[in-house]
Amino acid sequence: MMKRSLVFALALVSTGAFAQTLYSFESDLQGWADLAGDPVITLAQSTTGATNGTQAMSITWSGGFGWIGTSSTAGAVETALHGANQILMDITVDPGFVGQSNWANMLVAYNDGSYGWRQTGTSTTIPTAAGLHTVSVDVSAIQAPNLSNPWFQVFIGVNSANAGPRTMYVDNIRAVPEPASFIALGVGALALLRRRRAR
Repeated sequence: MMKRSLVFALALVSTGAFAQTLYSFESDLQGWADLAGDPVITLAQSTTGATNGTQAMSITWSGGFGWIGTSSTAGAVETALHGANQILMDITVDPGFVGQSNWANMLVAYNDGSYGWRQTGTSTTIPTAAGLHTVSVDVSAIQAPNLSNPWFQVFIGVNSANAGPRTMYVDNIRAVPEPASFIALGVGALALLRRRRAR
């Protein structure tokens, strides 16, 4: 029984059960916008691609590299990313995407008043096959926010071959705690299971 409890606790951790939702786009785009303008990236709420509630964020552009980002998000998002080593997001790819580009990738960046601009050193592949995909971005090498910033921003850079417009839908952007936090959460889950068993 003890072994099964441990396996269950570790399974919760490994599947991202403790991930904290950062953006779900239910009421609006939560501050996300095309901040660079070259190439022009159009963002909108959409029921297509919603995996957490009824709304997702659609991202449409004609290829090339461009950044989208948030307005200042100091607070809950900053706190969640302070202890995160990866960001997960659900991406639904429109069936017409691969007809415009057979490759796509992304970068993630933070910006604040303490450390300035910093971004992932390598790009993360965005699947181009139609359908729903969960994409994991390793942010462990980016300096985490220090929680005392008066402002903090998150950016996603998208890139693909230049051609006609293509769309993907992003939802349920969430932060996954660093390994030390995973261990603490896993031990806590195991203790809860043992306590329940003892009753």
